[in-house]
Amino acid sequence: MGELIHLTCTGCDVDRQDYLGSGMSGQLRTLCACDHCHRVVIDEGKWTSPTWRGRLRRIARRTDRAQCPDCKREVRLLYPRAADDDKTSDGLGACPMCQGTLHGRFKGLWD
Repeated sequence: MGELIHLTCTGCDVDRQDYLGSGMSGQLRTLCACDHCHRVVIDEGKWTSPTWRGRLRRIARRTDRAQCPDCKREVRLLYPRAADDDKTSDGLGACPMCQGTLHGRFKGLWD
């Protein structure tokens, strides 16, 4: 199950909707920014089925960090944010294209 997010930017023409979260296939989709390619990308990390402790564990990749599908460099996580991030700040972070502010609006759930 996941969320449908509508992403907009204050400085450029970024206006898109993305399905984020994990579906029945075990694919985890997170919204990221590649500062090298100057684009907003989706990282699709594979997750295994729940372990005997009831937690999901990540399948080992060559690298354990999220990477751009085009240039294979490390990307910056935009959504979901880590629990220790400042939730009071406005927006999701800097746009990789124009350095404006990215805003994400919750549109609904998907299964």
